[in-house]
Amino acid sequence: MLPNCPQYVVCYYGALMAGAVVVQINPMLVEPEIRHILNDSGAETIIVLDDLYPKVQAVRPETSLKNVVIAGFKPAAGPLDEAEPFDALLQAGTDYNPPALDPREDIAVLQYTGGTTGRSKGAMLTHRNLLANLVQTYEFFKPVMGPGKERILTVIPLFHVFGMTCAMNYAIYTGSESVMVPRFDLEEVLKTIKETQPTYFPGVPTMYVAITNHPKAMEYGLDSIKTCNSGSAPMPLGLLR
Repeated sequence: MLPNCPQYVVCYYGALMAGAVVVQINPMLVEPEIRHILNDSGAETIIVLDDLYPKVQAVRPETSLKNVVIAGFKPAAGPLDEAEPFDALLQAGTDYNPPALDPREDIAVLQYTGGTTGRSKGAMLTHRNLLANLVQTYEFFKPVMGPGKERILTVIPLFHVFGMTCAMNYAIYTGSESVMVPRFDLEEVLKTIKETQPTYFPGVPTMYVAITNHPKAMEYGLDSIKTCNSGSAPMPLGLLR
């Protein structure tokens, strides 16, 4: 239950390497929605942003949670009340025994739907599912993007399957640099583009509309971006042109 940040990537791949199932939770969800996902998935451990910890505290007694790990952009200022700091998780041990997994059958991610037609449901994605989708993405972009050569503007939420695949997993698979932005703020994104000069920008139409309509957008070095990948909603034809 984190925004885009390095801790997200560490926890995601750490869980997969441990043989656990990743359940990605939108940090903007309210307590009843969080409770539903935790109970439906049977999650026993959660890594949560420090500012969002009160939400987890409120629902924890009604769930099967056994472990709560708090991550933040600065060290914890005080006691965490039955939770562990992220740094303690990193220092817990160094031994690693790869779990026995069947990539075709074992679930890697329970990806919960948006709940637009009722309560959100967990889509079961196996390790092979994730790899197949990733390889397809790589092959599609191979004519215009190369391994180890790209810098990805990662503002699309990683808890969404689009961001997970086309930003995070793609970056790791290709050895690309990831420039992480916790949430879409137009001025912050334009400033980040100018400072870091990304080459690849996966996003959604509303992001592209906002940037296109900014009166000084071209002053921020948008020409460094050679590839955009739009998802989650239809791209207006006029904007595409």
